Amino acid sequence: MRYGSHPLNLALRFFLELTAWFAPGWWAWHRFGWWAGIILGVALMAIWVVFAVRGDESRSGKTVVQTPGRIRLILEVCMFLFGVWTVRASGYPDLAWILLAVVILHHLFSADRLEWLWFWQP
Repeated sequence: MRYGSHPLNLALRFFLELTAWFAPGWWAWHRFGWWAGIILGVALMAIWVVFAVRGDESRSGKTVVQTPGRIRLILEVCMFLFGVWTVRASGYPDLAWILLAVVILHHLFSADRLEWLWFWQP
């Protein structure tokens, strides 16, 4: 079975995506002001949506900017880890550890997708 596109794993991924956009926005909002939080959150969301791999089953399969699989994978990992860091920097270290564990769990269940992104995409 392909767990990378399993509905439960996709739901977990959606939660992680929301966290990767919301947590940095929350952190920037409290650190620099409301405008910084909104700009950072929207910028991260735009990067996530625009740079994608054509045919990715965890997404619609469509893309605005065709991105190589390895670059997309690195982008995803960096954004998830940035979300974890901003949760930690916001003063919630225990929640950050839990979120990091969920990110790792998601990627373990997505091994088939990670392999596809790393080895089979241009």
